[in-house]
Amino acid sequence: EAERGLQQELETMNLNYVQAVRALEKTITDNVTKTEDFEEKYVALTRHLRTVREDRDALQTELETTYSKLTEKSRKLSHMEHDPIYRTAENLKTENGILKAQLEEKQRELDEFLAVDAERQKKNSARMAHLEAQELSLRVQ
Repeated sequence: EAERGLQQELETMNLNYVQAVRALEKTITDNVTKTEDFEEKYVALTRHLRTVREDRDALQTELETTYSKLTEKSRKLSHMEHDPIYRTAENLKTENGILKAQLEEKQRELDEFLAVDAERQKKNSARMAHLEAQELSLRVQ
């Protein structure tokens, strides 16, 4: 009976060992799957990061180029603003704008005057026709 007890204990230990090995195999398989998923995600993120860095570098270069161009334009404008010819041209542009606005105002006034004058002429023509009709009527009598 002691042998039977040892045999049973050995079988139980063997069964426990098999279960432990299977559990370990499952854990290893799960870990491999998780590692593969992680590696795929890592590769994708690494690619994305590379793309983002390339985009950033391109934008940085574009920003530097634009800044350089703006700096040059600003320098030229600053130089031009001190140039008497440029100042005169700017003054003429301003004066031209003022004169144009004044001309437009005078044109509106002229249009209003012509409209009023045309109305007066219409009334005067009607009066004249009426007076001529009266004069003709008086002659006939």
